[in-house]
Amino acid sequence: MYRVMIVDDEEPVLESFAYLLEKGIPDFELCGVARSGTEAIELVPKFLPDLIFMDIQMPGLDGIETITIIQKQHPEILFILASAYERFDIAQKAIPLGVFNYLVKPVSRRALADEFVKAKAQLDGMREKSNLQLKEAQYAHRMRDEEKRRFLLGLAWASPSAREWGEFARLFSVKGEFGAIMLLKILNPLPESEIEGAYKSFAHRLQYKSNCLFAIIAGQMILLFHEADESEKLEKHIEKALEGVGTFDCRFGFGPFRHYSALNESYREAFEQLRNLEGKAASGLRQRREIRDLCDKFLFSDWDEVQLLYEKHWTDIFVSNDFLVAKAKMVAFFVQLMNELDEDPKLQCDIDMDPAEEIIGLSSVQKWQQWSAYMMDRLRFIIKENKDQYYPKPLSLAVNYIKENYTKPLHLALVAEQCEISQGYLSRLFSEHLNTTFIDYLNTLRINEAVKLLRNERKSVKDVAYLVGYTDPNYFSRIFRRHLNVSPSELAKGGP
Repeated sequence: MYRVMIVDDEEPVLESFAYLLEKGIPDFELCGVARSGTEAIELVPKFLPDLIFMDIQMPGLDGIETITIIQKQHPEILFILASAYERFDIAQKAIPLGVFNYLVKPVSRRALADEFVKAKAQLDGMREKSNLQLKEAQYAHRMRDEEKRRFLLGLAWASPSAREWGEFARLFSVKGEFGAIMLLKILNPLPESEIEGAYKSFAHRLQYKSNCLFAIIAGQMILLFHEADESEKLEKHIEKALEGVGTFDCRFGFGPFRHYSALNESYREAFEQLRNLEGKAASGLRQRREIRDLCDKFLFSDWDEVQLLYEKHWTDIFVSNDFLVAKAKMVAFFVQLMNELDEDPKLQCDIDMDPAEEIIGLSSVQKWQQWSAYMMDRLRFIIKENKDQYYPKPLSLAVNYIKENYTKPLHLALVAEQCEISQGYLSRLFSEHLNTTFIDYLNTLRINEAVKLLRNERKSVKDVAYLVGYTDPNYFSRIFRRHLNVSPSELAKGGP
């Protein structure tokens, strides 16, 4: 629905336009009227119209002058000029202002309706372009935040290379080659949104005085100071910013300024300070409690929530420990998880995986992330498939048929025909009972089988694509990357 404002000093015109809008023009609603240019300028911020019908000859400011003023603050508004006379000089003045059309009064109901149809097409195009620009801006902002988060998180394991530091410095306007790490943790057992708000409040207060970048990761805040202020001055800034956090129970560690090639040392010193203040025993107890809670959620919670909590858990483990220790902790986690899945009577999990063998052999955090994404995708598939053993008979038939024939060309219509039901009904069964679509179920099954072939039998990507039912290796590669965030060729060359 688009909002329309009418600006005219003649009451009959206002009443006529308003009546036509209310009775016979779809997709538009009258949001307000003004009887002079001055009144229109005052009311536009209140009504925020999408379209304004503007009379040209009015006392005081005329239509052209009024549009010129309004457009400075609201360039997105569409204007249609109306006048009792067809004047070429006015039309010439209106063109540079981007006025949509020029009408001569009186305007018939049919002509007005036609004008609204054209205006709607223009407004639809403007809105679509605006939405696209907004989505692009939001995507760019998310990617920028993700890059900042990835860089700061990476300092827990290694210092950046010259290339990595250069790219980061250009993206975030970092000057110089030195930085210092601060870690801040709120210990209060509060909702995540409330703690995140307190972290952001602290960072924004601090940024008024000091140049720093921050990211909230695994329940704590990582800050990178990239201008070496005098230590006493920086301490005062931090102390002042902490006052704004309120009554939260905070602990923080601060590492000294280091060259970018030794930033990991600054991180480790900050981490040791924080861990000593928090207490190693308390930290270990918290992590054990998280593991128990997370294992339970794998069985009973929404998968999106499970995924979020799992990523938070492993990030916390890797941030808080040496890489080798972190891998060992994740081995223990998966052993416990697999035991609990095996013991659940509703599940029949066939997870062909030795956690110690697979995790300990991972050579980098990137390899861990790839393996982790693959394992989570596989677990999601297995748990969804086995959580309810009492599927409707047509769905059981369909699932069995897909398992036996996934290497062949399959589509919804073919499987529905085999089960003697309609395509629509089969699609609904997948959605209601497996919380997925037919094609996603089939792709997940094929990708899981493809991973086994790539890892265990070392076949070529092309051969694997054909073996698991894809006739186009390029399409197979796109689906594979979408599921696991790594290409099949990368995995085949020595990935997890």
